Amino acid sequence: ARRHLTVFGALAVCTLLVVGSAFLPIDNRAFKIGITLTIATVEAVLVAAFLMHLVSERKMILGFLVLTGVFFVALLALPIFSDADHISHFFR
Repeated sequence: ARRHLTVFGALAVCTLLVVGSAFLPIDNRAFKIGITLTIATVEAVLVAAFLMHLVSERKMILGFLVLTGVFFVALLALPIFSDADHISHFFR
């Protein structure tokens, strides 16, 4: 319960930072968006790690991460292999 209250406090602080960053006197819009997205990423990590209890699921998360990487590389390689297919000229 104490961990949840700490995470709740951190999320409340992050929310206040996001609201406060909207009122910063910075003319560079891209920089403001970067600040907001950075704070939102911290919030997402806090929610995923602690409230969804993913911080204690290291082995399973690592497995899913590796599987995602394998599928990502495979999907990137598909167009390369199809472009290198030399039999396709018989069907044009």
